[in-house]
Amino acid sequence: MEWRGETEVVAVEAARYNVDPLFVLAIRVAEGGRPGREFGVLSQSAPTYLDQLRACCATVRHRLAAYVGNPLVVVPGSDGVRRVRYSDAWVQAFATVWAPVGAGNDPEGLNANWFRNVRRLYGVLIKNGVGRQPGAK
Repeated sequence: MEWRGETEVVAVEAARYNVDPLFVLAIRVAEGGRPGREFGVLSQSAPTYLDQLRACCATVRHRLAAYVGNPLVVVPGSDGVRRVRYSDAWVQAFATVWAPVGAGNDPEGLNANWFRNVRRLYGVLIKNGVGRQPGAK
């Protein structure tokens, strides 16, 4: 699936779960998994792109509901428009569930970089929108 097509599918599913599609897209880019692993869902059967996406959105929704405190902050966009986004504290708390450091399914230790990578990608998407995949030339 091309990036433009992915953004449209993610936007629709994220709206169904009432989660930020830009955060879900940041997860997608950071995980960069092969077919059936696009969002890094390994804890349940999610053999298709849509299964992976829905599992990701459901987990984001669940973790938002379980979070103690306000998971949102307001940030200025590059166009001067203020936007609401998930706070770094919430993203860090999410990372401990989604990509825990030392997990048995992470033999190369990549989860240690997950929070930093997703936070950066999420910021790029918020700043620039979804026209191009972060890091694309």
